[in-house]
Formats: sequence, C-alpha cells, structure tokens
Amino acid sequence: MNRQNSSNNKDDSSNKIAAFIATLGALLVSVEVLSNFFIIFWLMIIAVTNLIVIFYLQISVFSLVTTILFVIFYFIYKKLFAHSKFVETFSKYNMIITIVSLLILK
Repeated sequence: MNRQNSSNNKDDSSNKIAAFIATLGALLVSVEVLSNFFIIFWLMIIAVTNLIVIFYLQISVFSLVTTILFVIFYFIYKKLFAHSKFVETFSKYNMIITIVSLLILK
C-alpha cells in the first residue's frame, strides 16, 4: 500500500513538473519571435536540466556543475544577444532560483 502511495506521489510530482515545463515552453514561444528559436531551444534545455537536478537527482556536485553552466550560459547570452531583454531577465531569474534551491537542498 505504501508503494502505491509513493508511486502516486511520484506521478503527481511528475505531472506538475511536466505541466510547468509545458507552461514555460508556451511562454517562451509566445514571447520570443521564431527567429530566436536557437535561444529558446537552449533556454528550454537549461530549464529542464534545472528541474531534473532540483526535483529528482538532488546531488550537490551535479547541482554545482549545472549552476556553473547556467552562469556560463548567462554570460554567453548576454554577449551574443544583448538586444534581447527577455533572455537576460530569464537567465538572471533562472540562476537566482537555482542558487536558492541549492542552498535549501544543502
């Protein structure tokens, strides 16, 4: 019985994460123009990696590595796509959320 409850809880959390990813994807596609599809693709990969690390793995070393990658991606986006205020804002908030989540997990 406990196994069934824990699997139901995992399914519920998986559904919530999937809904969040879908919402985030819809938001990104609606805000950015299609010419910036490459940026949207990388932001989605970063967001999905962030969610996987925080909700599933919760491994400190891997989380640290992904946080460093977020910082690197942020500076790459800032240099290459300085005209896109949305990318800059999204990257900042993503880094802040990741760092706060890592502090809470530790």
